[in-house]
Amino acid sequence: FSFYFLINSLYPYPLVNFLPTIGIYAIAWIIGFMSIIVPGGIGVREGVLSILLSYYLSPSMAIIVVFLGRIWSTLGEVIFFLIFAKDIPKYISHRL
Repeated sequence: FSFYFLINSLYPYPLVNFLPTIGIYAIAWIIGFMSIIVPGGIGVREGVLSILLSYYLSPSMAIIVVFLGRIWSTLGEVIFFLIFAKDIPKYISHRL
């Protein structure tokens, strides 16, 4: 859902493209996850996303959206880690 809203915040993106965008993101994520050569599918997911989104956006806008999406998801993972990293020393001391 939020990937559609990310695109819509940068570019006028019709609601008709909502379901295809969700499908494109899911397909790109799965292909990136299944890529065993690169860790985390870095570059693979972006390539698939930019190719598939270029059917709905201009290629340059698709590339901008894809890289902003990678930054956005990486920031979310870092924030999630920082929220729960404060409890790591507590768990380590219980195991010692």
